[in-house]
Amino acid sequence: MKYIFILLVSITFHFELRAQDNLISFQKILNEGFENNFNIKLKQLSVTKSDYTLLKASGFLNPFIDTELVYGEGTNPSFDNDGTMYATSNFVIPTKFGVNFYTGFKLERTTEINDDTNTLFNGSGAYAGIIIPLLKDLGKYNSENSFLEVSKLNQKALEEEFSNEILLYFNELLSNYLTLKEVIEDYKIDKDVLAITKKYKDEIDLLADNDRIPLVEKNRASSFYNTKILAVNLSNITVLEVYYDTKFILGLNNNKTNDSVPLLIDEVADPNQEKLLTYIDRKKNSL
Repeated sequence: MKYIFILLVSITFHFELRAQDNLISFQKILNEGFENNFNIKLKQLSVTKSDYTLLKASGFLNPFIDTELVYGEGTNPSFDNDGTMYATSNFVIPTKFGVNFYTGFKLERTTEINDDTNTLFNGSGAYAGIIIPLLKDLGKYNSENSFLEVSKLNQKALEEEFSNEILLYFNELLSNYLTLKEVIEDYKIDKDVLAITKKYKDEIDLLADNDRIPLVEKNRASSFYNTKILAVNLSNITVLEVYYDTKFILGLNNNKTNDSVPLLIDEVADPNQEKLLTYIDRKKNSL
C-alpha cells in the first residue's frame, strides 16, 4: 500500500508539472467534433452514397436519344447486301409504369448486287411507337420505378440517421463537457482541502514537538493528510479520464498528449436550443 501511495503521488506531481497547454472550450469542441468525429463522417459518407444511388435510379426514367450509324462495303457486309448505309435515331420517353414511348427516323441507302444487277433499297422514313411489357415490369411496381422509390426512401432514412447522429453527438458532448466541469471543480476543492489539511498537519506537528499534545495526534494528522493526498490523486485521474473521453468523442487523431488538468475557457456551455439548432444547420450545410 505504501508503494502504491508513493506511485500515485509521483504521478500527480508529474501531471501538475506539465505545462498548461491544453485549453478547451465548448465552441472548440463543437468545431473539432464536426471536423473529426468518426461517426458523423461515416453517416455523412452514407448520405453522399445515397445521393449517387438516387441519381442512378432517376436516370432510368430520363428521356434519351438512341442513335445508330452503319456503313459497309465488300462481300456481303450485312449478310444480305454488298453495300449498306443507314442512320437511325430514336427519342425514347420511359415512364414509371414500365411503358416506353418512342419516336424516330431512319435514313437508308442499301445496294444489293445480284447477277451484275444492282438493286437499291431505301427504307428511309419516320416512325413512332410504344413498348408495353405484358408479362413483366408493367405497372408502378416495375423494377425501375421500384428501384427509384427504394432509393428515395433510403436517402431519406440516411439523412435522418445523419441528423440523429449529430444530435447524439451534441447530447454526448454536452454531457461530457458538463461532467468535465464538475470533476474539475471537485479536483479544485480537493486541492483546497489538501492545502488546509497540510496547514493543520504542520500545526499539529508543532504542538506535538513542543510536548503540548500527545505524539499520537501527530500520527493521526499525518494519516489524515495522506488520505487527502490520495483523494487529490484519484480526483486528478478522474479528470483525465473524462478529458480523454471527450477527446475520443471529438475523433482527434494526433500525437499530442496533455497530462495535466485541462483549462476550460468558458465558464458555462450555452445549451440554448435555438442557438444549437442554428449551429447544426450551418455546419450541415458546410458539410
